[in-house]
Amino acid sequence: MTYRIRILAAVLFCIFVFFNRQASADDIVDLKAQISAMEGTIAVLKAKVEALEASQSAQSQEVKKVPQLQKEVQDLREESGESKRGLFDGLSVGGHLKLYMFDRAEGERNGVEQHNKLSAGLHHLYLYFRKEIEEWLALDVRTDTRVTASATPALGTNISRSTSSSVSTTIHQAFMTVRLPQQVEAKVGLFNPMFDEEYAEEVWWDQLYHMPAGIGLLQSWHDSGIEFYRNFDFSKWSLPLYITYLNGNTADKLVDNNEGKTILLHAEPEFFSSRLRLLGSLAYGKWDDDDKNDLWRWAAGLNFKYKKFDILGQYLYSRWDDLSLTGAGTEDGTRQGFYIKGLYRFNPKWRGIVQYSLVQLYNTGTSFMRTDKYNTWTFGLNYFITDSSVIIGQVDVGDARRSDGSEDLEYIRSTLGWRVTF
Repeated sequence: MTYRIRILAAVLFCIFVFFNRQASADDIVDLKAQISAMEGTIAVLKAKVEALEASQSAQSQEVKKVPQLQKEVQDLREESGESKRGLFDGLSVGGHLKLYMFDRAEGERNGVEQHNKLSAGLHHLYLYFRKEIEEWLALDVRTDTRVTASATPALGTNISRSTSSSVSTTIHQAFMTVRLPQQVEAKVGLFNPMFDEEYAEEVWWDQLYHMPAGIGLLQSWHDSGIEFYRNFDFSKWSLPLYITYLNGNTADKLVDNNEGKTILLHAEPEFFSSRLRLLGSLAYGKWDDDDKNDLWRWAAGLNFKYKKFDILGQYLYSRWDDLSLTGAGTEDGTRQGFYIKGLYRFNPKWRGIVQYSLVQLYNTGTSFMRTDKYNTWTFGLNYFITDSSVIIGQVDVGDARRSDGSEDLEYIRSTLGWRVTF
């Protein structure tokens, strides 16, 4: 019995050992298969990594070429004459549009009642182009497209309005601005010389729709030349100073007719943070083809600002020696007069204006020089829709006389206009 048990135990042991070895062999085979698959995956990943490194290396080489390519492009631009700055770099465009929604005048000429028809229409379109060429150099070009209908009351004409308008486009201003050392600024070309600041800087555009009769001929000056400007600052006041060298040809602002140029000096001493300003101008030159006849122009005025009040007054004088009469002989011609204007700001939207002007203008006669005298009250009311858009209501009440008694005019002109700056 014992012998049999021993034999059975030996058989069972042999069977256990045999099956245990068989299981370990299968596990090894499976493990080898997994390892083989992982090695394949690692090989694929290694290949991808090597490809990515090669791509990055190529991109790095291309990036290193960019500065060289930029330099080559810049060299080509300079060789072909292309500007370092684009055409529209530093360019700004703007302008003014003036239109009237209501305009009518009535009165008497030489005792005969007259009036013109109620009208509306366009008046001016100003376009402004400014190009900042360099920090120290700029170009300004300003054009004026104007529509006229001969509706302004004046001595020698009826109170009427043309049945058809005329349209013209002119170069209003065209000049270069140069910033020089010592805070000096030069303006070269066609511009409004600083004779009367209100006209030269076109301040009155923001206040009145029409320039009152006569006063515009005293204030206006369009000419070609060179203007130097500098502001001198002191402890309690400042002195803006203009020195201008001009053609001085009153017949044509674009050309000159002699070698006797006109020198214009303009100063504006300012006190109390510009609340008080003194205005002064003096000009001398030759006006005729032979450089013989003198031209004198001067102006003196004062501007005072207090809270909501702004008061401006000026006296202006111009004289041309030896003007030709329509018959025979010559005589000096003068234009002189003054205006005083008060402006009150009710609030940021509304402001009112009252202006009085008295002007005497030469009128060429057959054997002597006559004088046209304009006496005008102007009332204005402004309403600002926005900072750049204003409705302008204006009423002019005027009377005018010619010194020889041949002309007499009384009129009232009412206008409702709109100016937009863009």
